[in-house]
Parts: sequence; structure tokens; C-alpha cells
Amino acid sequence: MALLDLLRKNKTSTDVRASIEAATEAREKAQAAIDGLREQRQAALLAAGDAELEKLDADIAAEFRRLDRADAVLAELQRRLADTAEAERRAALDVAADRASRHRAAEVAGLERYAAMALKMRDVLFEIEAHATGRKAANEILRLGGDDRQLDGPERLMTKRADGGYSASVLTTIRLPDPSDHTHPIYPPADPPTAEAARAAATARIAA
Repeated sequence: MALLDLLRKNKTSTDVRASIEAATEAREKAQAAIDGLREQRQAALLAAGDAELEKLDADIAAEFRRLDRADAVLAELQRRLADTAEAERRAALDVAADRASRHRAAEVAGLERYAAMALKMRDVLFEIEAHATGRKAANEILRLGGDDRQLDGPERLMTKRADGGYSASVLTTIRLPDPSDHTHPIYPPADPPTAEAARAAATARIAA
């Protein structure tokens, strides 16, 4: 491939590096040719005529031109490599910035979904709590009446572990952060008046 052709196929830094390798090889060949021709010229000065010397001089000049061109091409390729590598670096950073933006937008959307779901889940938990209170009150009536139809909580029906044990009630283990202040829970609520109002509302819902 002609040296100047190496300047026409450099879309990526990988392309430029390949062209630099080819130009370096061409430069080394030109230098090796010059060294060989100089040896021949030195010998010809002692034995050959002017015509042969003129041909050797012309060949040496052509190789020097090839060497100079290789140096010029290498310098240009090095400049392009720096530009291309920087462009690729910036492009990679742009991709990362775009990815970060998309991930944050998804995080915001997820937190917005959580806010709606957390409030609904809080209401469900208070309803479970109200039902548990109602079950325990009914069990007490049964106990006082000598009736053995008292019922345990649903954990024994729904949360049996592989080891044969049972998980604790979700009401004693769950914690739902407040969507507007994640350092405070909305369940169990940290504010007693809020808790009492929520329990009253849940009791009214299950009684309706």
C-alpha cells in the first residue's frame, strides 16, 4: 500500500494505530534500502562508471524521499491518533453521561412508584393489624366461653420455613420508609397520632 493511502483509512484509533504500524514498517524498509545503496555506491566509486553511480544516486534519492514521506505520514498519523483517541474518549464519556441520566430517570420513576405503592402497602398493613386485633378479641371471647376454636395468626398457614419453623409476623418485621423522608417509617409509624388515625381508618374500612 502506498504511504499516502495510509492517510485515507483512519476512522478509529485502531485504524490509525494500524496505519502507524504500516508507516513505521515502510520507514524501516526505506532506511534499510538507503543503507544498502550507500554500501553499493561506496563500492561503485572504486569500480563503476558514472552511469552506474548516477543510477545509484537516483535510487538513494528516491529512498530518501520515501523516508521523508514516511516521516511526514507518521507525524500526521500521530496527530490524528491523538485527535481520534480524544474524540473516542469524549464519546465514551458522553455515553456514560447519557447512561447515568437514563438510570437516574429510572430511579426517580421507581421512587415515584414506591411512593404510591408504599402508601397502599401501609394501608394494607394497618388493615392486617386491625384484622389481627379483631381475631384476638374474638379468640378471647372463645377462651372465656371454654370454646377451643381459637385461631392462631396466618403465619402458620403462609410462612412455614424449610426447617419446619415459622417466620415472625410481617407486622413485627416490616419497615416502610416514608417516601418523602426515608429516615422515618410510615409503618410502623413514628408519630403516635398518625398511627392512631391510620388504625382507626383501617378498622373502619374492614368494618364497612
